[in-house]
Amino acid sequence: MTYDQPSLTSVTEILAASNPVALATRSVQLMGVPVQQVFSPQYFLVGHDSAHVIVVRSKELYPNLKSGQNVNIVGVIEQLGQDLSQWQLDPKYKAVVGQHPIFINAIQVTVTP
Repeated sequence: MTYDQPSLTSVTEILAASNPVALATRSVQLMGVPVQQVFSPQYFLVGHDSAHVIVVRSKELYPNLKSGQNVNIVGVIEQLGQDLSQWQLDPKYKAVVGQHPIFINAIQVTVTP
């Protein structure tokens, strides 16, 4: 983890990076971010609209997570590799995920009211 830099605290800040891969290892603390799409209890997209999203891979499973809910996320930015074979996802979702250069490896996700 990159300890000498502050945590990233907004989706806008992450998406505005000219080189998103350079954010790898940066810590993330997002508060009240809308869930845009749920692929599985472990994988989902967050962002303020469906065109500006970040992939999240959660350590825990959230079987009741739904689009439209807000979440708080604590985790780390990681670079998305070319091989998604380890990701337990339907192939159509892997195609969507594969369009993103980075993802949030979430250590903690809390659904907010």
